[in-house]
Amino acid sequence: MKTTDKSVRLFRYGRAAAGLILLVNPIISLYDILPDFIGYLLLFSALREVSHLEGRMEDAQSKLIWLAAFSALRLTLALVFYDAQNSFKLLACFSLAVVELAAFLMWSASFFSGLEYLLNRNDGENIVGKLSNVRFLTVLFFIVRTACNLIPEFSSLLEDAAMTDITNASRYLALAGGKNLFILLGIVVVLVLGGFWLTGTLRFMRQASGDKPFADALHRRYGEEGCDAPPRVRLRLLRSGFWAIIIGCAFFFEFTLDGADVLPDVAGLFIICAGVMILSRIAPLRTVWPPAVIFALVWTARAVYNGYFAPAGDMTDADALLAALLATLTAVTALLFFRALTQAVSALIEPLIGVDVSPDFRYCTAAMAVFMSCAAVSAVFPGLTAQLAFASFVFTVVWYFFICRILFNIIGSYKEVTGTGL
Repeated sequence: MKTTDKSVRLFRYGRAAAGLILLVNPIISLYDILPDFIGYLLLFSALREVSHLEGRMEDAQSKLIWLAAFSALRLTLALVFYDAQNSFKLLACFSLAVVELAAFLMWSASFFSGLEYLLNRNDGENIVGKLSNVRFLTVLFFIVRTACNLIPEFSSLLEDAAMTDITNASRYLALAGGKNLFILLGIVVVLVLGGFWLTGTLRFMRQASGDKPFADALHRRYGEEGCDAPPRVRLRLLRSGFWAIIIGCAFFFEFTLDGADVLPDVAGLFIICAGVMILSRIAPLRTVWPPAVIFALVWTARAVYNGYFAPAGDMTDADALLAALLATLTAVTALLFFRALTQAVSALIEPLIGVDVSPDFRYCTAAMAVFMSCAAVSAVFPGLTAQLAFASFVFTVVWYFFICRILFNIIGSYKEVTGTGL
């Protein structure tokens, strides 16, 4: 049974406040000055204990992982497609806006309904009446921020229209020239409205943290009920975490458009790490994070080199050596990360089903080593790229098949052992 010495620690108000501050910043195209995923992860940490007391709060905490993954994907796209056409940026911004806003609205519904329930059931009647204003400002702010991000990007449609309608091209281009004005206006609106939202939310949080009856009631209830997650909850966490890993692994398929990788490996890394954070609610998986950070840094270094420093024409011996070194380091660090991930998952699963699944992952490791080696060899010897492309794709499919098969088998075995979901 888990206990805590400070009742107010259950909500971790300091981390929640820091996370909210990071979210009060405008997003310009694909560029997020203060990455939202850090704020979402802080909020995730702030809700860790209290999520044990209410299912809707637990659901809200899980949705924060997806919001963090979408924000990390935006950051990745900004790095990879920094010089993409405006029409592509509009498509990326619109797609991200749809999924992020949908996930946020689902998070908002779960979080505020769960918080209202906790306030009503744990002597928080003095502050529950102020929750509706916070909910309204929160939803309004994120809708407005999303709109301010999208509206300037629609100028790319006017630019496309100018290319097809020569007669009215000057009019379209004049309208498209107002993009910077809309961006500036959006920044002002987001900062002003965000200031109101942040002030009201922090005021509510201070009032909640200072409400002694509410904090004491939460403390007593956590001492009584804040124990390990039951089998049904673990099954839900396993499913969510494994699905995030499966989706993230799909990004390791090589799919390019106009020479750019449409499914960046580092975006898959972020989604896999989101799944690891979900699974860490069952048991800590700390060994995954160091190789994940190293892989992300190496991949970023390679992307920055290819985007800004790699010569467009013939490469010198030094340039070729550096490109080959970065490609090899990317392959090696990806293998190290995946190895750490499989070992952590195996250590997590063995106490749950009584079976060591680490031997099953050896086939995956071998297949991944082959297609990562193909990528490294292609970087060292560009003339072999076409010959190695098919072999790389085949072994990627084999690797992905084994990943899906193992994770689904684990879920099935857990159902059999616990009788959950049957």
